[in-house]
Amino acid sequence: MVTNLDANTVNQPHRQHKGLIGGAILIMIGLVTLLGQFGFVQFGEYVTGLVGTIFILAAFLRHKSGMLVPGSILLGINAGALLQGFHPTTPGGSGPFLLAFAGGWLLITLLSVVLNRIDASSKIMLWPLIPGGIIGAVGGLIMMGPNGLYLLSQLSLVWPVALILLGLWIIFRRR
Repeated sequence: MVTNLDANTVNQPHRQHKGLIGGAILIMIGLVTLLGQFGFVQFGEYVTGLVGTIFILAAFLRHKSGMLVPGSILLGINAGALLQGFHPTTPGGSGPFLLAFAGGWLLITLLSVVLNRIDASSKIMLWPLIPGGIIGAVGGLIMMGPNGLYLLSQLSLVWPVALILLGLWIIFRRR
């Protein structure tokens, strides 16, 4: 059986989601603002997370894994900022923030796996595990207190040398 598909038929699923994203954005902003009017939510504390959630929703609706990157990072930043607000004087200082921020990077990889299961043409992104791992390790060391801070100070002497060696390797490997 041969069917004629015109541009309207092929693009119809994409067109269904077009208004959905804009509508979802307005609904979310409206809900958070309304809840703020009654003192349930401080809008400013959740703006970053709201924008991040919108990016992630758009990524799934449009099957665009690239939108997971800003969405997940914004959610990690928002979670970290909320943690700092709850415990501003913790002995670990910025450790909780960095761990939550690292969680945002991990979220990119996890959500890209889910999106790949939905749409096999989308790529699984493993590269965010590198910055997320580094940020998480620094956050964990800060949370360890004096011993972790000492180890961080020692690592601060090593990583510039590692970068120089990596740069030299990249340059001379091509020749």
